[in-house]
Amino acid sequence: MPTSTPGARISPTRRPRRVAARRRFSLVELLVVLLVIGLVLALALPRLGYLPAGLRIASSLGAFRSAFASATTMSVASGRPVTLQLDLGQHQLHVQRPPPTPDAEGHLPARQGRIFDRFEFFALDDSVTLDTDVVDVPEDVTLLSYRFYPNGEASGPEIPLLIADRPYVLDVDRLTGRPRFSATEER
Repeated sequence: MPTSTPGARISPTRRPRRVAARRRFSLVELLVVLLVIGLVLALALPRLGYLPAGLRIASSLGAFRSAFASATTMSVASGRPVTLQLDLGQHQLHVQRPPPTPDAEGHLPARQGRIFDRFEFFALDDSVTLDTDVVDVPEDVTLLSYRFYPNGEASGPEIPLLIADRPYVLDVDRLTGRPRFSATEER
């Protein structure tokens, strides 16, 4: 049996080991697990078709803003009017690019003759519909248009929409071409 000398010090490197030591998770390990769970949910929920109403609304408003900005930019850059169509039947926004300008010899650029080069598409959530309680529109009307001009101005109708069953009114700022959304009272 080993004896200890009074006053002898135990070195810090030779501490006795605990047989049943309790292991705790570090903050970094917990954050990594939460990050992995968040990534799995972010990838899985849209594929399963479930998105909370707030995310559907934010996604749809972002698509409108992007399409309106693209149409304004195209019009100013090309010096020609550009049409943006809201197709509620297909749940898309179509930005129709201006026709290509022929060169001095009358030839069109090679890539700009195809249909996909003339349109830019922005997908909308399936929850975006026309609010038929506010406006009396025939059911077969699903295509609405806005026009953007080279000086930055725009024109188009004020449209009552339902996005994720919440009422909004979409209008275009006549001077800047930006979309304006106003939430109306719940029905």
